[in-house]
Amino acid sequence: MDLKVHPSIDRPVRRVLLLCGGLCVMAFGVAFSIKAELGTSPISSVPYATAAISGLSVGTTTILMNFLFVLIRSAFCGAGTTGSSCCSSRRPLSLA
Repeated sequence: MDLKVHPSIDRPVRRVLLLCGGLCVMAFGVAFSIKAELGTSPISSVPYATAAISGLSVGTTTILMNFLFVLIRSAFCGAGTTGSSCCSSRRPLSLA
């Protein structure tokens, strides 16, 4: 079963699917960690507090927060850039 997908559509669709899958796996991990009373990491404390305030689940707020981080990174570095081409703009952001 060899399914042919148009080459220009294949790569962005695959990347978006991997992003969504990764965010879901991470959200499950954070939610399970909190349910097991293991605590939260510093990066997970913001979605945890947001969930407590908004009434949404921790998994949902983790997905939304990390999607927001991806959008912010795209705004600063440009959507088409990859790791090393964005390094020059990372330094000033880390000092803020």
